[in-house]
Parts: sequence; C-alpha cells; structure tokens
Amino acid sequence: MSKYSYIKKDILNTIYESDVVVSMMIDFYRLPSDFPGFGELSNSQTHQEQADLLETRIKEDLEETQNQRFENFIPYIQLHEFETLVFASANGIDILFDRDEIDFKGLMNVVEEYPNPEEINNYPDTAPSVRLKKLIPGYNKVLHGIDIINTVGISELLEKCPRFKTWIESMVEALV
Repeated sequence: MSKYSYIKKDILNTIYESDVVVSMMIDFYRLPSDFPGFGELSNSQTHQEQADLLETRIKEDLEETQNQRFENFIPYIQLHEFETLVFASANGIDILFDRDEIDFKGLMNVVEEYPNPEEINNYPDTAPSVRLKKLIPGYNKVLHGIDIINTVGISELLEKCPRFKTWIESMVEALV
C-alpha cells in the first residue's frame, strides 16, 4: 500500500479535470498509519465506523489542503480487503475451480460465519486474502480475483456487500 501522500497527489492531479467523478478503493487491512484520521481510530469503534471516519478525514484533508469543496470526490475504504468481494462471489469460485482442487466446504463455512462478507475480519492470520490462499491452493489476487468476480457479476456483490453497494450507488448518483 502506498503512502497517503502519493495517493493524495494522484487524486489532486485528477480531481480538477472537467466532468469527472474521482474515487478510490483502498483496503482497510494494513492501511498505512499516515492516512488522515488513522490516529483517531479506536477499538471501541466498529470497523464500519472506522472506515467511515477515514473516508471523511481523507475528503476533509483534500478540501482543506486546496481550500475548496470536492463534490466530485468519493473516497472508499474496502472492508477489509479486495478479497472480501471474492468471498461474496463464492458461486464464481465454484464455477471456475473444481471442488476437488479447493476447500469449498471451508469456503462456505467462512461465508456463513459472518452476516456479510464485509465483516470477515482483518487479523494477520484470518484476513480474507490469507483465508483464500488456504482454501484455494495457488490463489492469486491478480490472476483469479477479477475472474471470480466477473463470473458472478456486480449484482451479487451489491446484494451481499452493503458498504460496497453504497459506494457504487454514490458514484452512479454523482454521474447522473
């Protein structure tokens, strides 16, 4: 993960273009501590509340730095990792992999353990990416993640991941 200053520079290089909506998707898991609001996070907050706070602080930082509002900027912190969306796409895993190649029962146990895939936690030994590598030997985010998600389509992600759904709806609304 890049330092916040690099991401901020990229956003500011794009945000002034006409007729654009600028967003970002950054994993919550192992987010660098230089992100605005990071020092305000506490264990008494849910991960949802922490991500909301970080998004607010990122937008505030950009607006304060430039002394203007950016209605065309929609920050997004993915709980907990991109792989959350892969867990939401368990049907895609079932389609793309032979069941004898993977631990499909273990995969379904993880999915059923949480109210939604966005709640799969972010501890070093149980982060979504770590779990997928254990359940799908040879799993590679770049090689397999997008294919799995594309197999089921965005509708399934929107149905199973409420935070992701809110982000997508915000971008669509900003484009209209």
